[in-house]
Amino acid sequence: MRILMLGNSFTSANNLPQLIAKRTGAEVVAHTRGGARLKEHLNPNTKMGAKTLAALKEESWDFVILQEMSNGPITSKESFRDSAGDLCDLIWSIGAKPVFYATWAYQKDCAKLVKLGLSYNEMYEQMHESYYEVAKENKALIADVGTAFYQNSSDTPIYADDGCHPSAVGSEIAADVISEIIRNNYRQLAANDGDEFCPRCDANLTLQKGYRNDLPYWVCKGCGEMLINPRVETDNEVAWICDQCEALLNEQDDFSENCDSWKCTECGFVNQIDERMIYLSEDEYQMALSNPYKGMTDEDVIELMSYEEIRNLDDRENVLLVKMDGKNYVKKILSTYNESVYRYLVCHPIAHMPQIFKVYRGDRYLVIIEEYIEGSSLSEHLREGTFEPFEAARIVRDLCCILNELHTQRQPIIHRDIKPSNIMIAKSGEVVLLDMNVAKWYNSEENEDTRLLGTRNYAAPEQAGYGMKASSNKTDIYAVGILLNVMLTGKLPKEKPAQRKLWDIVERCISLDADTRYSADELIERLDNYLGENTNAGKKDR
Repeated sequence: MRILMLGNSFTSANNLPQLIAKRTGAEVVAHTRGGARLKEHLNPNTKMGAKTLAALKEESWDFVILQEMSNGPITSKESFRDSAGDLCDLIWSIGAKPVFYATWAYQKDCAKLVKLGLSYNEMYEQMHESYYEVAKENKALIADVGTAFYQNSSDTPIYADDGCHPSAVGSEIAADVISEIIRNNYRQLAANDGDEFCPRCDANLTLQKGYRNDLPYWVCKGCGEMLINPRVETDNEVAWICDQCEALLNEQDDFSENCDSWKCTECGFVNQIDERMIYLSEDEYQMALSNPYKGMTDEDVIELMSYEEIRNLDDRENVLLVKMDGKNYVKKILSTYNESVYRYLVCHPIAHMPQIFKVYRGDRYLVIIEEYIEGSSLSEHLREGTFEPFEAARIVRDLCCILNELHTQRQPIIHRDIKPSNIMIAKSGEVVLLDMNVAKWYNSEENEDTRLLGTRNYAAPEQAGYGMKASSNKTDIYAVGILLNVMLTGKLPKEKPAQRKLWDIVERCISLDADTRYSADELIERLDNYLGENTNAGKKDR
């Protein structure tokens, strides 16, 4: 079903077209401009008129909803009548059905009503009469929102602050009235064609994109209700959906909702079968999927709730400053992670990296509690300007010491996301490496990464799927080279290379051939030589 709405700010307010689309399952298109009258939609010399006339003549519509400027049906009654008649003739000629969106009287005692010189009841009665006359003349449907407002005006906040436009509640009422008219009439038209409708909201399922009546289940786009195909043989009233591949578990051989878990025969994912995981609508299901605590034990959830959330850090919704027993921590909610790396770091902390205290695993998220270190990132420093060469070399040298410790663990760890925002200069002056979100264990037998992760411009070619090798310790060195160049010039190497001495270091770091790049300890030695040769320059810089 396709609906075209022609109107002004009463039509566009509070996303009314989207509200109607949700209730009807239809595709809704709106042509609106604040203060526009219906006659503008008939004028090919105006931008909106040309657009509307083209849409009516060149596209297929089931309903066209017409809304006149707020007091137009009273103050410009003849113009409204003529424009409405011409539009209805055009709408009928293309096989669509016109619907008048009959609007309301202004709020009692508001300035616009006083200026109009009418009482609230007088404006309501005149608007009601005008819309009904025009609808009758043109054999059009009428969605009498004005009467719904009149009936709710004493006890419901239906008006916006100006006393003229609808509030969010008012637009919900308008959407209900209009959608009911559309659904009832469309169902009558479509019933003879064998169309299928949602038993909950009456939306036409047949016209919803992707719908087929041979699907095992369908989520109605009108109300979010999950509908099981009656042809599916199951004794269960609940549709159990695989959390991994979204297959319907009910139709898999030997499935029972009385078991604690079920391994999906389509993808092999083990689903928990628990009455607490039953959702009444798709919206409720999606909300549960975004809940980071879903799947955690009650003990873990209670423990996490004992941390007081103070604020977001760096405007990131998933990174929060929290407090417990008077001490600050960082809480991270991760959707991308290597859990085994984080659990290893709990027992094997790395110097000059935030200590990982706790790791909590849910169905889809990992929640980390780590040490809070005060300081500012290199990104923040770079907003104020580039670094002096000696200082940049010193910071990168200290960073390489941290990487060297990661790279020389019993099973080496690759950070894979070296960039300015992940390097901090603490208040104490120490260099701190942050965020192990995309870190991985080094495996010398891997020929390529199974997941291509990293940050654009800092990711080595092998991280983007180029080359014959997977990520290695040399992957981090590539990013260090890019970082050093940015610290010196504010630009990527391809945009502005660093000056000669340090450029030699950058150039080897960012070699496309990973084997020719430095290792972390080799780079430390090279930077130590540079710092030793330029000690006087460093003292001068500082």
